[in-house]
Amino acid sequence: MKLSPRRLDAFLILPLGASLLMIGEAAKERAVTLNFTAWEQAAILGAGTLVLVFLVIRATAFDRRCSEDYIFQLMANAALVAMGCMALVNVIWMLAMKFYAIPQLTGQNITGIAILAWILAYYWYRLRGFQK
Repeated sequence: MKLSPRRLDAFLILPLGASLLMIGEAAKERAVTLNFTAWEQAAILGAGTLVLVFLVIRATAFDRRCSEDYIFQLMANAALVAMGCMALVNVIWMLAMKFYAIPQLTGQNITGIAILAWILAYYWYRLRGFQK
């Protein structure tokens, strides 16, 4: 099963809309029932990330076998752009919070930014190519 660029183009419409909803959602006040120390939180998130990294590595290995190099290169380059964009938006927002009374970004906002940036970069590379 090869994934054609047209099929992927059509498939990405749904997460594009979802990412916009995620970016716009404001944080809600909630009662916290579990309190973790910084070390406990780091251990839980670190272990979870480690497990997910290997699961995603396995999933991308399957994708590399089943799709052509062009699509994989589109997706990989778009992912690099998304990570950089997500980090920059987070840093700029955090700096802006020092000077303006703006709400703190939630994890859902950050995830929405990453997904939106990935999809926009994917379409950019798809339409413009990799060369200048």
